[in-house]
Formats: sequence, C-alpha cells, structure tokens
Amino acid sequence: MAIKRLRRTRRHSDGVRGMFVEGRATTNGFDGHVNYRLKLLLVFTIFSAAVFLLWGDFGTEGRYNSGANIFGDIPSNHLEESLLLERQRTGGSKPHGVALEKRPVDPLSKADNHEETSSESDAKPPSDPGQGIRSTEAAGEGTGSNSGKGENATIPVPNDPLLDEHTSGNSTGSSGQDSDKPQEDLEYKYVTEQEYVWAPAEGGLSGHRCFTMGKKGDKACLFNPLCFDTRSMEFMTVQGALQCFGSHHTADWLPNNCENIKKDAISDSNFVAIGEKSRAWLAESESRGEVLWVPGTSVIQKHQISSGNIAHFAGRILYTHHLIANINSYAGVADSLANVLIWPGVDTLKRFADPEKYGFWHQKVFEAVAYPHPVSITTLDKFLDDIEKAKNEPHGNDNVRVHLMDTAQSSREKFVCFERALIPGYLKGRFFIRDPEYPSSESSTMKMTMEPHLPRDSIKFRAQISEALGRRRALTQPKRKILLLDRAQAAASRRSIEPASKESLKSLVARVADDNGFAFEVVVFDGIPITEQEEIMKDAAIAIGVHGANLVNSIFQPAWTVVLELMPYGFDHEMYEEGGGAGLKYFKHHVLTGVEYEQRGKYASTEECVRKDVKCKVHYRDHSVALTKEDLDGIAGFLDQSFTWLESAVELGLIGYQE
Repeated sequence: MAIKRLRRTRRHSDGVRGMFVEGRATTNGFDGHVNYRLKLLLVFTIFSAAVFLLWGDFGTEGRYNSGANIFGDIPSNHLEESLLLERQRTGGSKPHGVALEKRPVDPLSKADNHEETSSESDAKPPSDPGQGIRSTEAAGEGTGSNSGKGENATIPVPNDPLLDEHTSGNSTGSSGQDSDKPQEDLEYKYVTEQEYVWAPAEGGLSGHRCFTMGKKGDKACLFNPLCFDTRSMEFMTVQGALQCFGSHHTADWLPNNCENIKKDAISDSNFVAIGEKSRAWLAESESRGEVLWVPGTSVIQKHQISSGNIAHFAGRILYTHHLIANINSYAGVADSLANVLIWPGVDTLKRFADPEKYGFWHQKVFEAVAYPHPVSITTLDKFLDDIEKAKNEPHGNDNVRVHLMDTAQSSREKFVCFERALIPGYLKGRFFIRDPEYPSSESSTMKMTMEPHLPRDSIKFRAQISEALGRRRALTQPKRKILLLDRAQAAASRRSIEPASKESLKSLVARVADDNGFAFEVVVFDGIPITEQEEIMKDAAIAIGVHGANLVNSIFQPAWTVVLELMPYGFDHEMYEEGGGAGLKYFKHHVLTGVEYEQRGKYASTEECVRKDVKCKVHYRDHSVALTKEDLDGIAGFLDQSFTWLESAVELGLIGYQE
C-alpha cells in the first residue's frame, strides 16, 4: 500500500524545520528570503559532503591513512553515487579544540545478554565545580594535538556556566510524550561544538596522560611506559609527569582533579592496581637484563565476568575501537599502533573458544573492531616470543598484532615494559563517543548542527562489521520495514510483554505499518548467529523493543533510522538513546502502570528506591510489561512521529529506501 502522506503534510514541513538547531537553540529555519527548496538543497549538499568524506576512506588518520576505499565502488545511495564521481579527496578537515597555551608542537605529536547488572551501568558522572569551555578555531589553522602545523595558536577561553551533568538514569519518568526531542536538549546542552580540552604530549617516555570523555566521564590513560612483572602479573608505571584532558570540563578543573581521574581510570579498566616505580628502578632492571621492551603503542584492555553479557562487552570493546580509530590523537605519535591486547577473563574467553555456541557475537564484533588486522588467541609466552623475534622489524598501523590473551601466566622471569600503553575503561550508557569530544583531522557530520548526531566512530564500525561478516552494505539504505524485537519463550519471565498486551501491540504495529506501505516482522534473536542478526537489523527503518538485550543490535541499524524503546514501569535508563549513540532517531515510551516494589514505601519516590536499593532496581527493570490503552495510544503517537521523521529524512537525502 502506498505511503499516506497527505494527512501529514503540515507536520512534515514543521518536522523538517524543527530538526535543525543553531547553537543548540531551535530556530525558524534559514533566512526567510531564501526559497524553501533551496534550503533543502543546501542542507542536502552539506550532509552529503560530510558523510561521504568519512564513508569514502575513513579520513586521513590512523590505519586508513593510505586513502584506500574499503568499500570499492559501492555507494550507499544514489546521492553518494553522484558525489563519488565528482569528489576529489584532498584531505580531512582541520582538527579543532582549545590549546592550553602557545608553545611548539611536541616532536612526538606531529601527526595528527544485556542486563544492567553491574556498576558499569550505573556509574555516576564526576563532580565538576568548574565552568564550561567555549573554544574556536584559529584563523587558517587547526588546533589540537595532531594538527601538525607548527605552533598551536593561543585560543581565548571565556568562562561559560557548565550546565548540569546527569547520572545514568534509573529514574521514573512521564509517559515519554516529549521524547522525540533529543535527550541532550532535555537534560544537557553542549557548551559548544568544540568542547574538548587537549594539548600536545609532553614528557616523552616519562609522561603519562589520562582522559575523561563525555558527560559521564568515560576514562582512559596513556602510560609512558607501563610495565608488569611476569611472575606476579603486577602492573606498574614509572614516575613521570601526569596531564589530564578530555571533554565537558574546563582547563582549570582537569589538572586540579587529575590524580582522581587517573585513579578512576585504573578502577574502570579492571586493573586491580597499578603501582609506581622510580626511573632509577627501571635503569637498574635494564642493566641486569631483566626488561623486555614492547615498542610502539599498545592498547591493553581487561574484561571481567560481566563482559559475557553483550552490552557490557560492547561498552568496553567499542571504547577500544575508538582508541584504535583515533590512535594519533591519544598516543601523540603518528602511526604508532603496534599491539591490541585483550585479557578477556575465563567467562568471556569461552565465547571465543566456542563461538558457535554463543552466536559468534563476541567474536565477530571484536573482529570488526580490529579490522583489517587478524585476531588470534595466544598465550603471554607466545606473545613475548614474537616480540623478541620482531625486535628489529618496523611496527605501525599497517602491522598490528591483535590478540586475545589466554589466562595462562608466563614461564619467564622478566619485567615487560610497553613503550606506550593505552588503558581504556568502558563507555557508560553509550557505545560511541561524539565527534566534538576529542580532536581529529577527519570530517564530521557535526557541521550539520542536527540531532541525532552521527559519530564518525559509528560510521566506521558499521563498515567494519560488514567487512568482518564478509559483505558490504550501504550506510543509509533501510527497507520499508518495522521490526518488533521480541524475547525467546525461555526468557519470557524477564522484561517480557505479557501475552495479551503483546497481541495488542502486534496488531497496532501491523496496522500502522500497512497504512504506511511498510512490512512488519516480529524478530527473536535468541539462537541465531550475529550474521543473521546484523542482516535483519540493517534492513530496519523502525525497531521497537523493551529495554534490554535486543536493543544492543540497534548499533547495526542504518544511520538516521528510528529506534522506539519501551521502558518498564518505574524504570529508566540511557543506554539505548540514539541507538547507544549510533546516530538513530530515538523515542522512548514509559509504560504507565505496573507492580510496585514491596518495599517502595520506605523511599520518597520510585526514583530514589531504584537508585538506592538494588533489589528495587531489579524489580522495576525486569518485571513483565502490561500495556494499557493509554500505552498503546502513546506508542501509536510515537510511530506517527517516526514516519514524519523518516519522510523528512528521505526528502533531505539522509536516507534512501532499498527497492
């Protein structure tokens, strides 16, 4: 059946205008004297250029520096096909950010199952008494650690009030009728598009840098060097200067809180402790021949039992993906990536040792993160043997070892010292870092000043998962299809929709889909491999699901399609907003009724109960969902808004349907 457009004509026009913001404040559109169609053409052109610069060869940084296009000649839609013929790539856009002071660029930095059961889901944001940052680009030159252009210009940093940060969410809410407005607009506004505080690396091999990213403080540290004792597996740094950088904090707040950032980063990274040794200790150990050096930059990540859950695994491994994709910005040394080492722990390792049993999810996602470098499971002794054999061989982004480290300890009696070691924690309530939170020489769709923002990391990951699965796909070409993500019968006791409510919901969605010329399909992912899961999700224009495991796969949806999350009564969470930051239009409906927790009366509100009592949280999060007529009406309203969004996105050239 053809799409019914006439009844939405006026709302469609308003929706197009309402999607664009100037300085994060909604406006009435472009200049009133310009023809409306010319406005669309201008936006259409800006978007196309920005996305295709990213989609073509992943920019000028990192392992794709050769400029090779891994997508061959397959465009993502008819617009990109025409741009492919016209475009002559000359390089990425300038990096942006704020320079802390005017000084020469450091010679080392001239390059540019899914339940919230652990603290990883409920981390609180850091306390920041400081003030916000407003930064601008220097005329004619970019700033940041990888600009590679002589000296950094001095950038004025006026004091803007820092708007409130918010926690990971476990609060109650309304029925969500205003959730079509981006969550950042409801609770948090970025101070500017260029909000990070960054500077060239200092201190050479004795300097350490820690980073805190985003409104919740996703932390990582670069240690120069990081050593460990093969006999005790005790990790240690060597004394050196410590600097802290990141986003959502001022240039004054970061150094004053640097030690705490480092402490939190080590805790988030699952390292029990990282000690500190003197330079004299290192020199003495070297003189006795007790040190084996691992040259270059190594990304080292530890996983714990919670990573058996795909949400927690994704939150950690996609932070590693971010660091690999932007290694020059963090390491301060061009093309220096030599090793990616993952200590998975027993529970996670078995998902790699017997991947078929677990649907290949962990394996294929890790292969995508590492692409195009092969992944292998190895022992520590084997890795150290390879390092010794390759002492005189070149290392860099084109020759990277990617290993899952077996839990067996080494038989050697040595100190192993990584020349530079990047230690990531985990991404809190998201899977992708927004572009304006860190410096990069690559293009960004942030120039479009439109929500939802499509992070460059999510573009790269979509491409890499397709390559890892042995196929190629378009970035923005869904089918006219709505998916209802259901749970297997065996899991129906947790976060399930009660049978009568499920039938009512299916009837509603099927009717709306048919009215708009869309197909409708109910999907159960349990028991099917990730190859099929990704194939299903990449066709979805709209995905609907109860908060939980199924929505992790929204990271596979085409950019700028829709995810509608049904939040159980009394519970709230940010994990899947915009598909975990994957650039999806996001709607959330809070179920209006449900069973109260038996100890609810001890607390002033359900929000307080969920926040302070783990059993209360689990009760509201995992209880079955019963939908009332009011719930179904609310969901129908969100579906109507979803079609309005999709129609606007098609007209603007953001998406194009598969025929």
